[in-house]
Amino acid sequence: MVKSCSAFVCTERNTEGTEVHFFRFPFGDPARLENWVKALRRENFTPVRGSSVLCSKHISSSYIIVRIGKSIVSCRDVRVILNNDALLREGASQAVAAYNKRQLTPVKMEDGSYSLITEFNDLGGGRFVDPRSKTTFRYDHLRKEASDYQHWNPDPLSESWRQALEHQFRAYGSDHYKNGHCAVFSKSEGSTVILTACIEDHQFQSQNFWNGRWRSIWTTSFDPHGTGNAVLKGHLMIQVHYYEDGNVQLQANKEIKENLVVGSESATAKDFVHTVERAENDCHSAIAGSYQKLCETTFKALRRQLPVTRTKIEWANLASYSIGKQLRNQ
Repeated sequence: MVKSCSAFVCTERNTEGTEVHFFRFPFGDPARLENWVKALRRENFTPVRGSSVLCSKHISSSYIIVRIGKSIVSCRDVRVILNNDALLREGASQAVAAYNKRQLTPVKMEDGSYSLITEFNDLGGGRFVDPRSKTTFRYDHLRKEASDYQHWNPDPLSESWRQALEHQFRAYGSDHYKNGHCAVFSKSEGSTVILTACIEDHQFQSQNFWNGRWRSIWTTSFDPHGTGNAVLKGHLMIQVHYYEDGNVQLQANKEIKENLVVGSESATAKDFVHTVERAENDCHSAIAGSYQKLCETTFKALRRQLPVTRTKIEWANLASYSIGKQLRNQ
């Protein structure tokens, strides 16, 4: 069910894909609940359990510590232990910053496009670079918002290679990752060009009790004036969590190393993406095969060997059982 923020004149709604987080009113803590209602300053307002929510635009950033899927973990208990709000804000910011970079967190840019928060575009001091738009920006790791955009000059040696790869890589991402985002970063060290391509795609289906995320990082380095092959290294990370009446998780990591033919910028980009596509398709197929085998072996072994009567059912003589007679009569 779509819910709207309870704050006065706020139009935020918890629709799928929104970057704004939503918090339920703390009905389990009457004192905090009273403070929330007073802070809203809405005359005759009474929150409704299960439907009233506030969006993150009206919640102090010191309240939020980490986001996993659609769940927000409060740092209220940590605050009691530390008894130092300044230390808590500093520690939470560092922890969430490291988490966001590991998760390749998507960030909406000024022009409406998306980039990724990673270690590869981290300039330090809370600033990141989006090479596609040639801008740097300050990123709030707690609110997941970009601001303070500034012009950025790309690396002259590697930029043309990055642009060629980005063109091919974004087309690949659009074809294979419906809700995903990708980014390509580059730098040079001496005469060596280093290219890094990242993909992040996720589905957070809290209403259906499951969340999932795909991340992949592909890196290569080569001398653009040389000829021959380079090494393309990939790191695939898959997480799936299903938690309806149970707790089933999949966490898979795969390291890949392939040869990359270095030619022209366009040809190298095409071979790069072709290699990525083949490797990621193989990984998808392997996981699907593993789950099929899991259903046919492991899960089957967990089933009850005998019915509650402690007697095996002779399926060939099903008609002799009462249920078989009932079915036959129908």
